[in-house]
Amino acid sequence: MDLELRHLKTIRAIADAGSLTRAATALGLAQPALSAQLKR
Repeated sequence: MDLELRHLKTIRAIADAGSLTRAATALGLAQPALSAQLKR
């Protein structure tokens, strides 16, 4: 798996926010979209 900058930003947002829902909001995504990104 090749990590891209967007993957690192997603992981960082989740760590900073403490939850997927808050991270999704911070990234301007719906929570299901963020979950789908994590699966990839």
